[in-house]
Amino acid sequence: PNTGVEGLDERISGCISPQLSYACRYVYRHLAEPVVTQSQASGDLLDALRAFLPDKVLFWLEVLSLISKISESVQTMSIVAQVIAVGILLFPCRTTH
Repeated sequence: PNTGVEGLDERISGCISPQLSYACRYVYRHLAEPVVTQSQASGDLLDALRAFLPDKVLFWLEVLSLISKISESVQTMSIVAQVIAVGILLFPCRTTH
């Protein structure tokens, strides 16, 4: 567990800005918006998720873990799954890259 790491609070406050913390915690609010409202935005979001998931998702989870908000990843990943499902239906050619 993170609680056993000496000096972790100082490291967290020095490396995880309030902006990064906010972005990691509340990304789900921004993910859900374009899915229904704008098809092009949904396609762009699908492309962004395809770029993010393989390379950055573990960093995102690590930040959530370090700020003791890992439980918030469940809601976000549920929305990500919905975005991908909608994206596959709307943009099948974008899912084959």
